[in-house]
Amino acid sequence: MIYASIYENPIEEIVILADNEKLIKTIFKSKSNNLDIYTKKDNHVILRTKKWLDNYFCKNKNKIELPKLAIEGSCFQKTVLGCISLVKYGKTQTYGELAQIVANQLGRTTMSLRAIGQAASNNPYLIIIPCHRIIGKNNLGGYCCGEEIKRKLLEHESGFINF
Repeated sequence: MIYASIYENPIEEIVILADNEKLIKTIFKSKSNNLDIYTKKDNHVILRTKKWLDNYFCKNKNKIELPKLAIEGSCFQKTVLGCISLVKYGKTQTYGELAQIVANQLGRTTMSLRAIGQAASNNPYLIIIPCHRIIGKNNLGGYCCGEEIKRKLLEHESGFINF
């Protein structure tokens, strides 16, 4: 059974999807489809995720352990998401920097920025795997939920944006 819950926050409501063991997805409500097919209930996975998000939005530095993530995808996709998850709160990394890190992990000399961007755009764990922290060399770069939300998340974390 898949459970769904809405998380209220200052930027935009977030839909949390989970089963009894793992977090399946966090997505902004404006980008979600047909929530009626899920059981609307907060289980222990959703409650822990909400506590983690509370911590994030309150800028609290306490470590809150997340439930298991149900990460699916290719080895490449998992590598990109793993590298993105290492970008610290309040910091950013360019697509080029991320591409070099991923290339190194995969034993390659170079990596396509387009492939990196595509993998980031398919991130099922918005905010939790912070793809909003990946920016262009001279601009904000893309974001699956739009530049306005990306800007708000970066402003929330650092207090200002240079773009």
